Amino acid sequence: MDKISIKADAKTFMTFTNVVLPAARSTICKVFGDEPVDGSRFLSVFNQLMRNSLGCESVIVNITDCVSSCVGTLRCPGLTNLELNVMVDFNTMNAIIANHPRLIKLWLTASSKGWSEKEDESRQSIAPLNTSIREVRIDDYTARNPSSLQTTVLKYLMLRLPALHRVYGLAVDSSRLQQFVSKHLPEYPQLANIRFESESG
Repeated sequence: MDKISIKADAKTFMTFTNVVLPAARSTICKVFGDEPVDGSRFLSVFNQLMRNSLGCESVIVNITDCVSSCVGTLRCPGLTNLELNVMVDFNTMNAIIANHPRLIKLWLTASSKGWSEKEDESRQSIAPLNTSIREVRIDDYTARNPSSLQTTVLKYLMLRLPALHRVYGLAVDSSRLQQFVSKHLPEYPQLANIRFESESG
């Protein structure tokens, strides 16, 4: 099969109990809704549904706030693109990356929880994460742009994602990030491969 596409509100999505998608070259799953749903039930359906995703060339998942309570424990082995219209904190973001080593593109909205102590962590020697992420978009809708939280998250990821080539988002502080690159380039030569793009909101 060439392509499978699912688009459903969260409550409808959770009726797909015991359904497993067949292997396909490309799988797209979009789940939307404004009202919160039972995170554990959603997780059970989602993980079962996407069980065969490892054989896909491309798996794109877009999830909104209705299932924010469980995004850190999603399991989609073949996931390549993840767009979360959900507030994501430090621990959740790291769990998402650790659980999806095939991930190439990550788009999320940052939550300030867990980030306050990360501002100066770049002074330490940092080991790269086991990930294939090449593109990152971080937004922060809780502050005026450019956002200091957004910049902190991007700095954290830039040192840890060895394949990163593109950083973008609303009003990315490219000047500040370029200064960061210049400072850390001798120790982290992969930073030279990153380009910065800013979008107007």
